[in-house]
Amino acid sequence: MIDPIKVLKRAWHILWNYRILWLFGLILAMTTGGGNGGGGGNSGYRFSGGNGNQTGGNIDRWFQEFFRPLNQMPEQQLINILIWIGVGLLCFFLVIGIIFAIARYVSETAVIRMVDEYEASELKVGFRQGWKYGWSRTSWRLFLINLLVSLPAILLMLFFLLLGIGVYFLASGGSEFAKVTGIVAGIGLFFLLLFVVILLEVVLKLLREFFWRVCALENAGVLFYDAMYDSN
Repeated sequence: MIDPIKVLKRAWHILWNYRILWLFGLILAMTTGGGNGGGGGNSGYRFSGGNGNQTGGNIDRWFQEFFRPLNQMPEQQLINILIWIGVGLLCFFLVIGIIFAIARYVSETAVIRMVDEYEASELKVGFRQGWKYGWSRTSWRLFLINLLVSLPAILLMLFFLLLGIGVYFLASGGSEFAKVTGIVAGIGLFFLLLFVVILLEVVLKLLREFFWRVCALENAGVLFYDAMYDSN
């Protein structure tokens, strides 16, 4: 029987004595944690009196002057500029996403292997060697495992998109009975599938940690990826 107190004490011992794990943990926290919007209900600064009105007017005039060149541009030129800005932002966030994904899965693999090695031999390694542990084919396997675990949610989103299109066409045409029936059936199916997928996601994400450790420590493969790799 597993003693949770003993496990926690051992985990704390490893964490306290193996400080380089803190750096990899920080990378994981930065690349996996979602930022929470800090918008409070009354966070805006309020101006009162004549001074406030004057400040607001100055800000409005500043914005008008700043965007005046855009207002004077031909419409097609302005559209082209906005398109290029959108493409640039998309490429920027895509690159950032790739960098974060690489850092996440390399750090995850490194932490698993470093802790296992420390448990087996009390051996500590530096950041460079730990990064080498993570920079391997196993990191790509961890990414694929996570993708497979997230697959139900991805398929659910696609299904909801198709469901929304179907409900829209039912609501825009046909008899009144068909509209009401379609909308009620769509809403009921939505909540039923949402419950099933949430339950499945919870179970799969609990199992994901086990799959990751087996993959990193026992060099286990991932279905189609390793079959394709071995065939080449």
